[in-house]
Amino acid sequence: MLGYTPEEWQADPGLWRRRLHAEDRERVLGEIARAEESGGAIEIEYRILDRGGEVRWMRHEALVHFGTAGEPAQTEGLLTDITERKAFESQLQFLADHDGLTGLFNRRRFLEELAQELRLVERGQEPGCVLMIDIDNFKYINDSLGHQAGDSLIRAVAGILERRLRAADVLSRLGGDEFAVLLHGTGSEQAATVAEGLLEALRERVHLLSGEPVHITASVGIAELEPGAPPEGALAAADLAMYEAKRSGRDRLARFSPHMHVRAEEGRTWAEEIRTALDHDRFQLYCQPIVDLRTGAVAQHELLLRMRGRDDELIPPSSFLPVAERFDLVQAIDRWVVGQAVHLVGERRRAGSPIRVAVNLSGRSMGDPALTSHLRKELSRGPAEADDLVLEVTETAATANMDLARSFAERVARLGCRLALDDFGSGFGSFYYLKYLSVNYLKIDGEFVRKLETGRIDQEVVRAIVGLAGSVGTRTIAEFVGDQPTYDLLSDYGVDYAQGFHVGAPRPVGTI
Repeated sequence: MLGYTPEEWQADPGLWRRRLHAEDRERVLGEIARAEESGGAIEIEYRILDRGGEVRWMRHEALVHFGTAGEPAQTEGLLTDITERKAFESQLQFLADHDGLTGLFNRRRFLEELAQELRLVERGQEPGCVLMIDIDNFKYINDSLGHQAGDSLIRAVAGILERRLRAADVLSRLGGDEFAVLLHGTGSEQAATVAEGLLEALRERVHLLSGEPVHITASVGIAELEPGAPPEGALAAADLAMYEAKRSGRDRLARFSPHMHVRAEEGRTWAEEIRTALDHDRFQLYCQPIVDLRTGAVAQHELLLRMRGRDDELIPPSSFLPVAERFDLVQAIDRWVVGQAVHLVGERRRAGSPIRVAVNLSGRSMGDPALTSHLRKELSRGPAEADDLVLEVTETAATANMDLARSFAERVARLGCRLALDDFGSGFGSFYYLKYLSVNYLKIDGEFVRKLETGRIDQEVVRAIVGLAGSVGTRTIAEFVGDQPTYDLLSDYGVDYAQGFHVGAPRPVGTI
C-alpha cells in the first residue's frame, strides 16, 4: 500500500510515525498511547504519506494485549487503505454543500455559514451583513437566447462577484439568478460600498451570449445581522430589501428597514386581489383617443387597464401593476388585455366601423412566448385584422435587453401587428437604440410635451425626434397634450398624432 517491502518496514520501527501526516500525527499518537496504557481497541482513521509522498487514507483497527510481568504489550490489528472511500465521501460532501453550475456554496451551506456568523454577532464579537443579489431581467435572456446562454451568464456573474469579494466573505448561489453574500465583520455603511462596487463591476462587463453582446445589471438588498435573528430571517430581510431595489427601478441597492415587512404583506394581499380579478373577470378597459394632427380625426385609441376592487371601486394600474410584476402575474394580465383588444377590433370590424387600438405591454411580456402564441390564436379566429392592433413597450424595457426587444419586434412584424416605443427620449441612448429596433410609432416622452410652449430644450428635443422618425419612416405620437398652444406647436413641428386630456379623456370601451 505504501510502497515499502516488509523488510524495509521491519528494519525501521520509526518509519510509520514519520510517515504520518503532520496534521494528524499528534491526534493519532495520542490515541494509540492512551490505548496502550489502558488496553482495549483502537479504531481511528488518518492520513499517511506513501513512499512517493502521496497522501493515502488509512483505517487503523487494532487490539492491545498486555504482556506478563516484564513483557511489553503487544498490538495486533489491520491497516486498510480507504483512500477511494474518502475521495467519494469528499465528493458527496462537496455536492451537498455546493451549487453544481457555479461551484459556489449552495443555500443549505450558506445558511450554515450564516448561523455561525449570527452566533458571533450575538456574542458581540463582530458585526456582519448579508447581501442578496438578483440579476435584472434574467428571465428575458433565458427565454430569448436559451438556457445554455443563461447558464453561461450565471457562471460569468459568479466569477465577477468572486473576484470582487474578500477571501473571508462567503458567496453563494441560492438558485436561479439569485446570489447571496455574507460579509464578515462588516457594518451596513461598508456593506453599501461593497454592493456599489459589485453593481459597477456587473454593469461594466459586456457578455457575449450566443454570438450577441449582452449588458446586464443587478439589484442588491442589504440586511445587517441582528442578534438573536434566525438565519432564514436574516436572508428574508435581505430579500425584501432586494425587491425594494427592483421596485425602485433596478440596477441599484436598498437597505432593509422594518416597514418592508408591512409592504411585503400588502404585496401578497394585492397579489391575491389580482389573481381573483383574473379568475372572475374583474378587469376593465378604458380607451383614450389619439388624433391625427393633420386632419383632427381620431386615428386610433389606446386601451388603459383598470381593476375593480371588492367594493366595485376602480383601481388604477399604478396600484397593482408593480405587484403583478413582482409576483409574475403581469404576463397573464397582458394576455387578457390582448385577448380583449382582438375581440374589440373584431366586433367593430364586423359592425362595419373598424378601429385601431394600442395595448401597453409589460417588459416581461416581450420574453413571454405564450403571449405571441395567444395573439396568433386570437387573430386566427377573425374577423380582427392584425394591422388593427398596436403593441406598445416602453423604451426603458426595450433597451434593457435590446436582443430580446429586437426578437419581439420581429415576431410582432411576422404577425402583421404594429409596434410602438413608448416614453421615447427618456433614455440617454434613445437615438442610438432606434438604429437597431424597427418600430412603427415613437411615443414622445410626456416630459418633453407638458411644458413644450416655454421649454426651449423640450422644443429642440421634439424637433429632433420628428426629424429622426421621418428619416426612418416612423410616425410620432405626442402624449400628455394638455392645451391648445401645445397642440398647435406639435402640429407645426410635424408630429403626426396627439394624445392627452385636451384631445380626449379616457372613457369605458363600451362608449366608443
